[in-house]
Amino acid sequence: MAALSSGRSERAISALFTALAESAVLVPIAAASEQGVELLEVREADGRPAFHAFTDEAALTGALSPDTPRVAVAAAKLAEVVLGVPGATLVLDPGSAAAGRLSRRDLELVRERLAPGPERSAALAAGALVPLAPAEPLPGALICALEEAALAASEVLALYAFDGVLGEGGRHPLVGARLDPWRPGGERRRALRELTEAARAHLPAEATLDLIALTPALLEPVARAGELLWERRASG
Repeated sequence: MAALSSGRSERAISALFTALAESAVLVPIAAASEQGVELLEVREADGRPAFHAFTDEAALTGALSPDTPRVAVAAAKLAEVVLGVPGATLVLDPGSAAAGRLSRRDLELVRERLAPGPERSAALAAGALVPLAPAEPLPGALICALEEAALAASEVLALYAFDGVLGEGGRHPLVGARLDPWRPGGERRRALRELTEAARAHLPAEATLDLIALTPALLEPVARAGELLWERRASG
């Protein structure tokens, strides 16, 4: 949150969503009973509903009384709850210099444990699950464009095609890129952006294709269920 407040770079935004995918936040509660807790819902100046959450105790006690009832909630679960309230948004660390609001679209990404990727695409955060299936054949021109872009980007080690579901959308084609984990994050993001641009130029207007960076947890199931499109050969 602090990094994002000082500059809304692609790297800072992606880091925030990736952290939220693996984190719990502190949420003030309105009531508690044997059936569970009721999260505190607040009304904004314009009358819209919102929820407040804090990334640590210091952020909470900086805005509220130290004895404010609170509960730790996984960020992905909290996003699901907030999305269940029409028009509601989530404010992180309200009252602090690093405060920020998550839009409905932001909350959908957090719920599905996704992080914004290059050119507003979505990259899978660690632990995200995607139902996999063998890929439908991709257009030859699209495959050639991806292969050329991958060959030019030394960070790309392999490309796989498969069908899957991101979030609550329908099943559609995806291309997973296995990237060199030893290369700097900025270089890997640039390589993914170049692959995305290469694919966009050869994708029919009505078609849906997501290009994602494969996490270690996804690599094995994707390699098993999908089709290897291209793999970098060892030099020498």
